[in-house]
Amino acid sequence: MNLRHLECFTILAEELNFRKAAERCMLSQPALSQQLRLLEEELEAILIFRTNRQVRLTPSGEVFLKKAHEILEQIQETKQLVRQMEGGKTGIITVGATIPATYILLSDIIIEMKKRMPEVEVVVREMNTPIQEEALRRNRIDIGIGHPPFEDKTLCSSNISQIPFDVVMYEGNSLANKELLSMKDLENETFILFPRKLGPLQYDNIISLCLQSGFSPKNIIEVAPAQAIISFAGSGLGIGFIASKLQQFQHPHVVYRPIKEKRPYFALGAIHRRENLNQAIKVFKKIAAEIGAKAK
Repeated sequence: MNLRHLECFTILAEELNFRKAAERCMLSQPALSQQLRLLEEELEAILIFRTNRQVRLTPSGEVFLKKAHEILEQIQETKQLVRQMEGGKTGIITVGATIPATYILLSDIIIEMKKRMPEVEVVVREMNTPIQEEALRRNRIDIGIGHPPFEDKTLCSSNISQIPFDVVMYEGNSLANKELLSMKDLENETFILFPRKLGPLQYDNIISLCLQSGFSPKNIIEVAPAQAIISFAGSGLGIGFIASKLQQFQHPHVVYRPIKEKRPYFALGAIHRRENLNQAIKVFKKIAAEIGAKAK
């Protein structure tokens, strides 16, 4: 039994006339009769009762017609669903995102995505940037929001946001008396940084600006996530760097101060497989760039 058998049978059941049904099926009448015979042999049942004067469905034919209609409708629905998924109009996309990305961009991206493509479900997986690249290679996610530079050059990436860092420090630090800081002001401080392996661009950018200002940090503490950096700074263990205002959590013992002149930046980027860019992923990437450009 195949799809053609079902289609021809349902047309014959509608017409109850072999000549008209054969024309609609674009078959000869003998060929249509052959289709029916093969179907009845496979089902071991008589579906159509035929005489010179009359063509009608048998009780078995009535039951089979109902099921045939259901099968054909399911096939059409499945075809439409697949076409929509291939076009990115419906279905699911799985997004990998770092913790900072979830705080800074992701909620706004998903809200806008629901407005533009309400039939697309967005599933989020929290993962750092290297794991996102591995997940993309293994087809476990469709797109990632992480921290450039991305290592895997076989993947397609783009920068979507660049946000200047502010300094977070203990409220009793003498630098807290200043409204604006320079990198040189930080020369004698212990630096509390996001681990380099998780954000090499941000880490190296901060160190490079220190060197340009004539010093190298004497002590560095690496911790994550942003809450830990803020907590360490609030304990007087050093000064940290926090970018977006959305990450500058309230803490009873810290203050935030902007950096003047040359400032280190926090970067976010989108990454996906080059061949996997259906409409939903294109729209998600476009929204990410729009939201990222406005991020503060």
